[in-house]
Amino acid sequence: MADAPRQPEKPREFLTTIVLGPHVQQLPEELRERFMDEVLEELGEPVTIDYVRLNIDAVA
Repeated sequence: MADAPRQPEKPREFLTTIVLGPHVQQLPEELRERFMDEVLEELGEPVTIDYVRLNIDAVA
């Protein structure tokens, strides 16, 4: 496990695909942009996304 804070160059795209992708896809299409606008507003500037990355090594 490793802390992985990021200040992505394109925060909307990073959040929409990497961090919140499965959740955004469950929203009706007409709500997705408004949802992302509200998330980005809540995060403020600069957008720093702080999460924990799980690094898994598998051996067969």
